[in-house]
Amino acid sequence: MMYVTTAVEVEASPETVFAVYADHRLWPWLFPTIRSVRLVRREGRTVVLEIDHEEGRVLNRMTLFPPDELLLWEEKRRYDALFVNRFSAIPGGTLFTVTGFIWLTGPARWLRPFLGGVVRRRMRRLQLQPVKAAAEERSGRVRSREALVRLLRDRSGA
Repeated sequence: MMYVTTAVEVEASPETVFAVYADHRLWPWLFPTIRSVRLVRREGRTVVLEIDHEEGRVLNRMTLFPPDELLLWEEKRRYDALFVNRFSAIPGGTLFTVTGFIWLTGPARWLRPFLGGVVRRRMRRLQLQPVKAAAEERSGRVRSREALVRLLRDRSGA
């Protein structure tokens, strides 16, 4: 198992950052690797989602503990992962922390010693930065959709 953690400061309240991430209807717009999301069912605090992802269709289980924590379980071709997303109040906003517990599968498991930095960068680019940008836009920190698109493009390296 790999254990990877990374964080970003967001100029928005923990409630806003949590709400942006928890709204699965935003994911196709928010996350570049997701084409569409379909709600499969609700099980108490857990939402089961079918994700049309760049790797194909996968199921995700998102468990909500507002406004502090969101757990996301996903199973993909090369790995299974639990992402623990925490939203902590700090002066001026939120410390958004993601900790990934990642079980590599198949031949990828042999690369585990070399993948920590790669996984951390992908978590920042594909999870933290899009949520940060959208939450700051929702809080009025980014003034226009065009500015948000520029911000996301700049942070993704595109």
